[in-house]
Order: sequence, then structure tokens, then C-alpha cells
Amino acid sequence: MTPRNVFEAICASFEDMPRRCLNWEKMEGIQLKARSTGITQKTLVFLIVGLIITNIAIVLAYRKCLNKELEKDLDTQISSSIGQYVALS
Repeated sequence: MTPRNVFEAICASFEDMPRRCLNWEKMEGIQLKARSTGITQKTLVFLIVGLIITNIAIVLAYRKCLNKELEKDLDTQISSSIGQYVALS
């Protein structure tokens, strides 16, 4: 065991490395801990809420469009039925 190994082990044990450890890490050209490159919990919650709101908006828009189409179809069927009734009279 060398002093470098001990220093490396001490620096690796810190959650937030002191400046001296960061300088040593740069000087040695190694990376003691993998840097977090993921997203934060706050960002994840924001994305999930955004997706839920987007999905709700899509469903509501689809229902509105579907209702308009059904009303149009119903009006066409009613007009056709009335036309046939009048023709029979």
C-alpha cells in the first residue's frame, strides 16, 4: 500500500470531493467517481406531469372531434329518414 493508494481511497470516500482531491484527480488523469449525468428528480417529475397533461389534452381533442363526427353522421341519418318518410306519404 502506497501513500497514493491511501490518498485515492480517502478522496473516493467523499460524496463531494474537496478541491485538493479534484486537483489530484486532474493531475493523475483519473476519475475516482462517476459524475452524475442523469436528470434530477425534479426534472423527472416535471416530465411525467407534462406527459400526463399532454395525453389528457390529446384524449379530449379526440373526443371533441369524434363527437362532431357522430353529430354530423346522426344529422345525415335523420335527414335521410325524414326524406324517406316524406317520400312514402
